[in-house]
Amino acid sequence: MSQNNIFSDVDECAEYTSRCDQHCTNTLGSFICSCKPGYRLGSDKKTCQGKENCIFCSFLNLQS
Repeated sequence: MSQNNIFSDVDECAEYTSRCDQHCTNTLGSFICSCKPGYRLGSDKKTCQGKENCIFCSFLNLQS
């Protein structure tokens, strides 16, 4: 007996349930947050940290 499974993906980005700070990309069953240039994604994978909070920015020559 075969069973047809119908899956529908919830777009967490469109529904604002992702809680991404800057950019949100919907994926099948999930989402990915990203940041604008000059920022980096925090350890929570949702918030973006600016140049003043970025420990690698001086290495990347992004700090003014």
